[in-house]
Amino acid sequence: MIGVTVGAGSKYEEFARRAMDNVKKYTGLDSICIKNNTVVPASAPFLKLDIWDHTDAENVFFFDADIVMFRKWDVSVYKNLPSIIAVSDILSEVYFAEHLVNCPEIKPGRYFNTGVMILNRTHHEKVFKEAKRLVSEAPYLSSFVYEQSYFNQAVHNLDVPVALLPDKYNYIGYETLRPAPSPDHTVIAHCAGGVQFDKHEWFERVKGRCQPI
Repeated sequence: MIGVTVGAGSKYEEFARRAMDNVKKYTGLDSICIKNNTVVPASAPFLKLDIWDHTDAENVFFFDADIVMFRKWDVSVYKNLPSIIAVSDILSEVYFAEHLVNCPEIKPGRYFNTGVMILNRTHHEKVFKEAKRLVSEAPYLSSFVYEQSYFNQAVHNLDVPVALLPDKYNYIGYETLRPAPSPDHTVIAHCAGGVQFDKHEWFERVKGRCQPI
């Protein structure tokens, strides 16, 4: 298994390097960063759809660059499973309507965040191909400017199973979109929230909560 993240532009490459070091410490995995300096940061998440073009690994632990792991996690127990391993996104009625305007058949509890996923090529490469197809088709116009809704729709179209873990494995909006829980509750803190937050300041603020090995 290998770790994979995305960094577009020097600032996000810096975030990616820190996240890769952090993931190495708590999972033992070496990681690669998908980079394309011609891509504007707002489009960087779409590089996520190219994962399988950048590694020969069968199993991948994907993580966004704006995460911090607080404690050890043995991700290897999820290798080679038919299900995508992820965490349900935080959804309000308004958020759901905005982000899933073209995904009416996906129920709120099944819509997952793509910022932390455990994947394998055998079962899941086809989902990335389907998501790319959706991105390229003009009739599919998600109001969400990231790849996440396309990816969720692709999973739905192909009827690929998803195993949703508790939110401590991807605590979305940690002290940005919602209050932080007890430190003992969190394995991965995820800044999230796009460019509206100073992610460097956020990282400096929360990194002291990382547990000793």
